[in-house]
Amino acid sequence: MSGNKRRNRLYHVKDSVIETAFDDDIDDMGDFDGTSDNVATDNNYRYDELGQLIYDAQEEINYIDWRNDGKIRAILRAGSSAERDLTFTYDPSGNRLAKKVYSPSGTLLYSNYTDCISVIVQ
Repeated sequence: MSGNKRRNRLYHVKDSVIETAFDDDIDDMGDFDGTSDNVATDNNYRYDELGQLIYDAQEEINYIDWRNDGKIRAILRAGSSAERDLTFTYDPSGNRLAKKVYSPSGTLLYSNYTDCISVIVQ
C-alpha cells in the first residue's frame, strides 16, 4: 500500500467508553484494519481529494457537498436515516444567508435566514 492513501485523516474511532454514557460521544466502531487498500472506503469516514470530510457512516451522512471556498453547500443523509438533509446558502463574501432543513422524503420542513445584521429570521 502506498503512503498516499493514509494522509493525516481520521478513519475510525476506538473508544472504551460505553455507548450510553454520553449522548454526544462517538460510539466505538470496533477493531480497525488499516492494512486494507480500501482504508479510505471501508471505514466510518471518507474524504475528498482536498481532505474534506464527505461521508460519515455513524452520523448517517451519505455525502457532504463542499463549495470552492470551503463552506458546506449541502449535507445529504442515508435514505434510511431519520435525520434531516440540510442545504446552506451564502452571500458573495461567504456569510451564511440561509439554512434549509428537509424531511427524509425531500419536503422542505423549515428555513432559517440571516438578515444583514446577522439576526436569524424563520
